[in-house]
Amino acid sequence: MLPRVTSTGCSLGGLVAAYLAVAPTALIGLAAAHTHVAVAAEIAEQNSTGPGSFAVAYLDALYAVDADTVRRHARVEAFELPKKDEN
Repeated sequence: MLPRVTSTGCSLGGLVAAYLAVAPTALIGLAAAHTHVAVAAEIAEQNSTGPGSFAVAYLDALYAVDADTVRRHARVEAFELPKKDEN
């Protein structure tokens, strides 16, 4: 539903900026913002019947997502970046 509703990309941009301001690294801030949006979108889709009701449910879900909600809904895996060759 995200691509069918205007301003969802703008809300992601705002969340990225907010998370980058407090995250220890840019990668963590970026991943956290995208996770927040993904969880909110999943919750909103469950509570909507079409793009119009999704838009309202998405805004409500963005506001309501907290750490516990992310822990219950997010599917995030840790990974290691490949090490640079030292020459």
